[in-house]
Amino acid sequence: MFVTLLRDFPRLGKKTERVQVSDAYARNVLIPQNIATIGEQSAYRLPKPQQYSPIDHEKTLELLKEPFLLKRALNEKGGLYEKVTGRDIAHLVSQRIGAPEHAIKVDLPEPIASAGTTSIVSHIASKHYSITVTVQS
Repeated sequence: MFVTLLRDFPRLGKKTERVQVSDAYARNVLIPQNIATIGEQSAYRLPKPQQYSPIDHEKTLELLKEPFLLKRALNEKGGLYEKVTGRDIAHLVSQRIGAPEHAIKVDLPEPIASAGTTSIVSHIASKHYSITVTVQS
């Protein structure tokens, strides 16, 4: 059976190559794991990347003025069981402003380990924004 590879696969071929494999190997391994698809190479289509609208900096500034509220469980000493990382904050910012998470860089020297309010600087599309994050139980 001929299959078209959806990604590089060791000892078999590179992405978009059309290779011949046994029918059983194609049906039981390659196709269920989304490594390959049946059909001609011309029928192969890459998934379209998710499109984001350009970032409006004035709108972003307005959206980021409101503080972010995170609820986390506290231990007996008032510390957090799970620290708040820059990735957590970037995810929240991404949801609020509608920008891709990979375009947001949060300057957090070390993860937030206790409840309270913290001011953080973030970089979104080469602009600097001040963000306030409040962590409470």
